[in-house]
Amino acid sequence: MADWTLEPAGADGLLLRFGDRIDPALVPKIRAATDCLASRLTGRVRDLVPSYTTLLVGFDPRYESFDSLAPLIESLLSELLTAPSHAGHLVEIPVYYHPSVGPDLERVAAHHQITIDEAIRRHTAREYTVYTIGFAPGFAYLGEVADELATPRLDSPRKSVPVGSVALADRQT
Repeated sequence: MADWTLEPAGADGLLLRFGDRIDPALVPKIRAATDCLASRLTGRVRDLVPSYTTLLVGFDPRYESFDSLAPLIESLLSELLTAPSHAGHLVEIPVYYHPSVGPDLERVAAHHQITIDEAIRRHTAREYTVYTIGFAPGFAYLGEVADELATPRLDSPRKSVPVGSVALADRQT
């Protein structure tokens, strides 16, 4: 039995669901499915948008349909998911921590009743998984921060965030 489901996503898309919650084990499966479909369906799909638990497959409805692509995708993925999945690679991102460029640094430290230096130590103490790329190039959603650094989201999002900022929201960074 497949560990994913396939459903229509409007007139020009299919949605593959691999789960219903953020899970690091889904990342290599979604990455492998994305790579497989990108290489095997060249010219038949126009977009592949991986996310936390899903992969959106966009197509041109003038040439393709859910009914024409679904069986092909099912076949390709059934072969793929029996093969071992591949892991990503480590990317080190230099970060400059200072209240003048980190608008929430003091709020995070105060929320946890720790110093700014301790907040920085906790944030840099682990490796993070890229779950998805957001609305702007390079805007990666990473997870998961340690429980002792998880911080509630702001009541209302900022309208502007300085370029290069690192954010913390719940268990994501």
